[in-house]
Amino acid sequence: KMQAHDDEKYGAAAASEHAVSLPPQSQSQRPLDTEAEWSVQRQFRRFLKSANMLQYAEQFRENVCFDMESIPEFDDALLKEIGIIKTMPRKKFLKKCKEMMKEMEAFKDLKGISEFWYARLRQYGVVTKQILCEEINDRNDIKKKYEIDD
Repeated sequence: KMQAHDDEKYGAAAASEHAVSLPPQSQSQRPLDTEAEWSVQRQFRRFLKSANMLQYAEQFRENVCFDMESIPEFDDALLKEIGIIKTMPRKKFLKKCKEMMKEMEAFKDLKGISEFWYARLRQYGVVTKQILCEEINDRNDIKKKYEIDD
């Protein structure tokens, strides 16, 4: 569903470059109804994939912590509650979370990005310089994807 959405909106080439498809949603889940919700979940899914934790995506979703803003809240107890039983995967994931939090903080403090821009981009899950660079090719992308004008 995510792949088809990206293909329609941004073209097949852009979608396949950073494709991370979302699994079908269960009946109990509210459908994603805004571009911001799609983007937030896509970014978190990419983070899980980079941390080799994509197999736990549904558990994160069920526990309502399927976004980049949840990363600082993760601790050993929460990861156990989510269903990550083995100690080493939890430790490795928490290490990845700490690294991501440093990147998020550096992006927040980046010169040239106003508080308005930062808040607007954060609504779309764009919380690091790397994510911004992956998502934006030129000024028009900012306008199209994130509804930000000069």
